[in-house]
Amino acid sequence: PLERLPDELARFDVNLAPLETGNPFCEAKSELKFFEAALAGVPTIASPTGPYRRAIRHGETGFLASTPDDWKRSLDLLRGGRPAALAFERGTLRGRDGDRARPVHVPDHEVVFQTDRLGAAEATVVVPLYNYARHVAEALDSAAAQTEERLDLVVVDDRSTDESLAVVLDWLRSRSSRFNRVVVARNKANSGLAFTRNVGFDLSETPYVLPLDADNRLLPGCVEACLRAIKGSGAAYAYPTTQQFGGGSDLISARGYDPVRLSNGNYIDAMALVARAAWAAVGGYDHVRSGWEDFDFWCGLAERGLRGEHVPGEPLAQY
Repeated sequence: PLERLPDELARFDVNLAPLETGNPFCEAKSELKFFEAALAGVPTIASPTGPYRRAIRHGETGFLASTPDDWKRSLDLLRGGRPAALAFERGTLRGRDGDRARPVHVPDHEVVFQTDRLGAAEATVVVPLYNYARHVAEALDSAAAQTEERLDLVVVDDRSTDESLAVVLDWLRSRSSRFNRVVVARNKANSGLAFTRNVGFDLSETPYVLPLDADNRLLPGCVEACLRAIKGSGAAYAYPTTQQFGGGSDLISARGYDPVRLSNGNYIDAMALVARAAWAAVGGYDHVRSGWEDFDFWCGLAERGLRGEHVPGEPLAQY
């Protein structure tokens, strides 16, 4: 249906418009396909018929391709974005039983700050925030200290009653340029941790997302090591060993992935790099009254045959 066309176009990374130049029928085709895709944020590669030559500024608003080599060069240039269309990732990540996920619940929210340097980051650090004014700057410092050069940051305030949001905005005044893209949003009503994380994932534009609670910290090589592990293994998520700080020094998330172990209880912390497509495939995080949202999330992935990958080596995160 026409009203669903934008959603359908947004499923793709690249829009192709191949036509036979000089053919009267093809030359009569309008440039509408280019504009429809552009409105959905999808770049176009098109044959240089008259309408497309007039509509597209080659290399700036799209690409014109006459020969097979032209098409290949244009496709290679556009491969720097997401590694595959999110929709097709969802298809491969449905798991063994092919079950469709429940719809992701994303609460109403408003963006209060954003900046974008228009680079091509692979990962976003998402910080859900509720009444952590004393700690959130330390969490943000740890995100800024990552060795991964291109990194996005999304902070979602869940209607804090302290100065949490003001602390974040003040921190960003001098540090937002560290990140490729920054978004700060605020829920319109208090919604809880699970759904606040969903807002962060929904606002992210990278293929991978790492949730960082506002009282936790990442060590500098965390994102880089997790990216290496998830891309090398094809897993749905990669989790580092995490060490307690402050009141103790216990280790969690220190064991290799085994879905059977999850049947005995959670052993994987929420600080893990998650494929955004995997998040969508299970319907995102769900509210759990006992507060085990991440355990519920890991179990949902395991039930669909989607596995995790432990990042070997020393602890890379602190809780």
